Amino acid sequence: GKLSTLDTDQLQEGARVSVGEKKNPTDFALWKFSPADKQRDMEWDSPWGKGFPGWHTECVVMSNALLHAPFDIHTGGKDHLATHHPNEIAQFEALHSQPLARYWLHSYFLTLKDEKMSKSAGTFVILPDLLEAGFSPLDFRFFCLQGHYRSDLSFSYPILTQSARTLARLRAFLRRVHTQTNRKNPDIMPQLKKLQKDFRNAVNHDLDTPQALAKIFDFIHDVNKRLDAGEDIPQRHIEKMFMRFDRVLGLHL
Repeated sequence: GKLSTLDTDQLQEGARVSVGEKKNPTDFALWKFSPADKQRDMEWDSPWGKGFPGWHTECVVMSNALLHAPFDIHTGGKDHLATHHPNEIAQFEALHSQPLARYWLHSYFLTLKDEKMSKSAGTFVILPDLLEAGFSPLDFRFFCLQGHYRSDLSFSYPILTQSARTLARLRAFLRRVHTQTNRKNPDIMPQLKKLQKDFRNAVNHDLDTPQALAKIFDFIHDVNKRLDAGEDIPQRHIEKMFMRFDRVLGLHL
């Protein structure tokens, strides 16, 4: 596939699913037939017999009919990189003679005790669990932003607690800034410009949100020291800059 760059000569036939009636081992199902002795909840009549569309076909049809593909950005889990997304591309490009998406972003897994969260295995946490434990959805969002999307992220309640505290520090800083009088400070303005550049570079470098947040907290540390020393700050400029950052981070600052 275009995304997985797998060597088809090295693939093992039937290792994942039965070859069955395939003419080529890399073929995938466009239409699947319902079992003769069982009625499925979702099945339809077709020129080929009663059945249902293959998974890859479903996604291509929905992308086109409901989401108006092609896309600028198509996302998904890293487990879709080898099979599902290349098969989507194959069908869409054959049908429309144009790329399905300009950019593909594949996120890695959220893990629990070093294992991928799995509903079937019962090793997963859902948002109501976090709410019941006293966390907000934005605490969890900030926790996710602290990890790069192309790295597995290990979940635990102690780590989430630390993320919530760090987000609270960010909010406390902005509340402190809001109470200040807007005055010039020739030392802070160059720092603000550099922070804007560093933030943009981090986000543009494969969505490196951990680096972007690190730059923000370096700035917060410095400004807090200046406030403790009684210095004036360009309050409006700082607030305006952080609101721009929040358009990317989505933390409702």
